[in-house]
Order: sequence, then C-alpha cells, then structure tokens
Amino acid sequence: MTMTIDIILLLSLLSLGICGLVVFVVYYFRSFQEAGQSYDYSCPLTAMWAGLVIFWYSADFIVWWLFSRYLKRSLDRNAATGAWIVFSALFVMEGFVSVVALALAQNEGPAAGWTSLWLACGVIGILLCRVMLHRVKSGFAGEQEQQIACDENSCSGEEVEQELETHAKDDTCYPNSGSSQRHDCSRVQRRCSCCCTATFWVDMMSLFLMALLICFTSAYMVQSVRSAANARSYSPPGKIYTVEIREGLKVRMHLYCYGGNTTKDSAVATVIFEHGGGSNHASLLALADQVESSFGSRVCLYDRLGYGFTPTLYTSVGDQRLPNGGIILFKLLDEAGEKRPFVCAGHSAGAEQCLWLAHESTGSESPESRVVGVALMDGYPDLISPGSIRPAQPQTSAILDATRQFAFWVGATGLLYGVVGNPGPDFVPESSRPVMVALYGQVRFWLSQYWDVRSSFDLPEDEQLHNQLNAYQDGDGLFHYGGTLSGVKILVLPAYDTVTTLDCSMEKNQNEYCCIPENVSNQWCVDNAADKRLYLSQAQLYASTLSNDTEGTLMIAPEGSKHDFVYHRDNFEWVSREIGDQLLSRDHGKNATA
Repeated sequence: MTMTIDIILLLSLLSLGICGLVVFVVYYFRSFQEAGQSYDYSCPLTAMWAGLVIFWYSADFIVWWLFSRYLKRSLDRNAATGAWIVFSALFVMEGFVSVVALALAQNEGPAAGWTSLWLACGVIGILLCRVMLHRVKSGFAGEQEQQIACDENSCSGEEVEQELETHAKDDTCYPNSGSSQRHDCSRVQRRCSCCCTATFWVDMMSLFLMALLICFTSAYMVQSVRSAANARSYSPPGKIYTVEIREGLKVRMHLYCYGGNTTKDSAVATVIFEHGGGSNHASLLALADQVESSFGSRVCLYDRLGYGFTPTLYTSVGDQRLPNGGIILFKLLDEAGEKRPFVCAGHSAGAEQCLWLAHESTGSESPESRVVGVALMDGYPDLISPGSIRPAQPQTSAILDATRQFAFWVGATGLLYGVVGNPGPDFVPESSRPVMVALYGQVRFWLSQYWDVRSSFDLPEDEQLHNQLNAYQDGDGLFHYGGTLSGVKILVLPAYDTVTTLDCSMEKNQNEYCCIPENVSNQWCVDNAADKRLYLSQAQLYASTLSNDTEGTLMIAPEGSKHDFVYHRDNFEWVSREIGDQLLSRDHGKNATA
C-alpha cells in the first residue's frame, strides 16, 4: 500500500514537472524568439519563471527521492527529509502569496495560474517526505539500509570473506583490496563508507539546489507583491490612448499633455519630451514643468512601448516590426488631438526618436503638424547604437546576449529592484522618485530593453536613421548629414562630462585616475579621451549638418554635469532656459505657423 502511494505521488510530481518544462519552453520562446506579440500590463517572463520553478522543484525532489533510499543511516535520511519538509513548506507559502499578488496585478492571469501549481508541487513533496519518515520509523526502510556484512563495531569473518571474494576484482573504491588476504573488518567498513559517499553528495547537492530555488522564489514573490502594490499606488497622469500604428495593429500608450494656450494660433510650439532608453516620462517631468511655467508653452510627456505607464509591450522583428518612433508618436499625438507646431526634446536615446519625428514631419504640408525644433540632450543618434559599447564602433551580439540574460534572471525576480533606475539624491522632482523606481522595477522593463536592442540589430541598412537623413560616415566614424530637416532649428546640449577631456595640468584634476602618471597610458584612459573627442565632434556635426537652412546651436552643459543633467537639481533649469531661448522664441513660433 505504501509503495502504491509512493508511485502515485511520484508520477503526479513527474507530470507537474513535465508541465512546468513545457510552460517554460513556450513562454521562453514567446519572450525572446516569437515576433508580433502584444502584451498589456503583463510580461511573458513572469509565466516563464513560474514554469521554470515547477520543473526545477519537481526534478530536484525526484532525484533526491530516488537516491535517498541509499543513505547509509536513518539519521542521515531523517535530517534530509526534515530539510525538504521545511523547504517545501516555504515553497507552498511563497507560491500562495505570489498567486494572490499576481491575481491582484493587472493582466497577469496566466502567470497566476501557472504559479498556483507551486502549491500542488509543494504539497506532494511534503506528503512524500511524510511517507519517507513513516518508513524509517516503522522499519520498512531497514531493508535498504543493511550494512555490507558489518556494523560500526563488529563484523562476521565469514561475511567479510564473502564480501572480499565478491568484490576483489571490481572494487571501485579500493581497487587493490583483492590483492590482500587480510580479513579485517575496517576494510569492509571503508568500502561501505566509500560507496555511500556519492549518495551523500547527491543528497547535499539536491538540498543546495532547493535552497537556491527558494532564494529565487522569494525574489519572485517579492516582485509579484511589489507589482500589485505599485499598480494600485501609482496611477498615470494624463490618459491612456488606443492607437492604430499600422493596419490591424492597435496599441495602448500613455500620454500626458498640459499647460499652454491650446488654441491653434498660439505663437509658442508644444514641447514633446522624449525619455532616454529604458527610462520613462518621470525623468523629464521637472524639466517639462519648468518649460511650461517659464515660457507658457504646452508640454507633453509620454512613455514609449513597453516602458513607464504605457500598457502595451510589443515584441517585433522582421516583417512584423513596428514603424519608426516618429510615425508612432505622430499617430499618438493625432489620437490625442494635439495638432500644432512641435518642438521635440530628447534625452539620450530619446534624441533619436526626436530626429525620427522631425524626419516624418518634413513631408507634411500642414504647419500644425510640423516639427520646428529639436533639442538633442546628450544623445548621439547613429554614432552609438544599441549593441555598441563605444561610439563609432559596430554593434556586437554580446550586448544582445547580455540583455537577454538580464531579462531572464532579473526580470521576474526583481533582483536589481531599486538599484537599476534609482536616479540618485539629486533627482527632481523629489516626489517622483518612488514612481521612477517603481516603473524601472517592472518585469517587462528588461524585456523591453532586449527588444529595443534586437530591433536595432534587425533593422535593414536602408531603413536606418542616417540613411533616411542622407548622411555619410567618414573615416573617423562620424556622421555628416544632408541637411534634410528643412526648417527645423537644431539645439545640441551635450553633458560636460561626456564631451570634455580631463585637463591634467589643472590642480583640481591631478588626483583623477587618468591623471595619475602611471595611468596616463592606460588603455581605458586613452579610449575614454578618444570617445569624448568623438562625442564633441559629432555634436558639432549635428548642429551644422542636420538642417541646411536653419542655423543650429551647440551649448555644452555647465561644468561638472553628467549624463543625468536633465533631471539633476543643479542643471534642469539651465536646460529649460536653453530650450526656451533657442527654440521657443515668439519670432520663431510665428515663422513656423506663418
């Protein structure tokens, strides 16, 4: 009867393990291989991890169970079984909390359903452990624990003789034992101990893997609870719009517009703010507030697909890839009824999106949908692309692989929550810091990063931005544009730290790493200085070659400013003034609407 219960429970756990493996494989391919999939407020990585955990637990437990019968002493088996009961109870508890959290979160039904199977796995594991303890207690397991002709204190000479004759030729632990005719019990005892060593280590390894799994499931549980809590704590400002970005494909996107004179004859253009790669609208909120209050312009912030409060994550590649960012943004603005001259201010990777927006507007005959100004805020389109480690260097698959690994291990487990995306103590506005961290901590954040890089790799050469803008690349890797952005005023705002090489003759810099004499020729220092010169040269080319009929402006941010200067308390007001003075003057606005 006991054996029948064993078999039923083991087969049930095996079936769950196979189910978990299938779930893992299916959602892994949905996450990283399939294209043309749309997810709203959800991410396939969550369900993928639920399946992986089911398979991990089931496989680890079954291997331990099969080997546990060979443990030398009942004490060893009792200790291991007790540890498994504790781990399984924790596993059930974490599964229950995760299921409740995922059920409360938005649109994570599949992940909640698969995570509920953790409870079944854990309960079966506990039942099997109880059966094991019952066997040991009742003596049923004694048949499996017989010593090979000896116990700890004595042994029969006749049994020793029989054991030595049987194993003299194939003794894997002590290959020379057959050559000796000494019938001492200690040799047989050593053989018993050696033969049990492999089982002992399998037992320990299974417990270690289970402890590691509990660490991941704990992180998964905390991430699930955070997701549910954040979904209820932070609501998006503005509205969520449904946008048909191409025939048959509708996505939902977050857009927040406010302030300014909404009449069409306003002399001041609406400023669209584009966040950096992997970031969200909250990073530019203080800057937008400052521009709106100082210059009376209407401002709009939004989150690109897969980021921030935008519900839709879309995996795209090949023929199913999305239109460029300019087309998507124009359709979003049109859906929201924002029809007036635009200025686009893009930070980091957002600078490229602004150039796409300006490019798409050049064919427009209506001044109400024209882009009249672009601010590139420490962004270097074409010079450095997703997958490039250094400027003017080709993309490398290592970055794509690394992004996939981060998405796999960090996405659903939230292991870097609060580390990645923490804007630092000088972030403004202070009230938006928790929102910034929460939006960075979403499971889909890492998958969105992966697909951004993947899409860049798969974009045909003739559809890349520099070719659309009639640019050519010189021998140094710098891009010279064809002045195709007619009527668009270009403002380039690089961070001081990005484009300024260290002057080691200055006393304040003498303790810097690359100014220490033994480090001057260090390859990293040499490359860093070369990169800064490339960034500065490219910034100059943006200002002089993107538009052939409007003079561009290059203004380096104040000394000491770094890449985060657009939301740094010491610099965001300076950025606002430059955008207002250079791109929002009333004369410029009147010319644009004339």
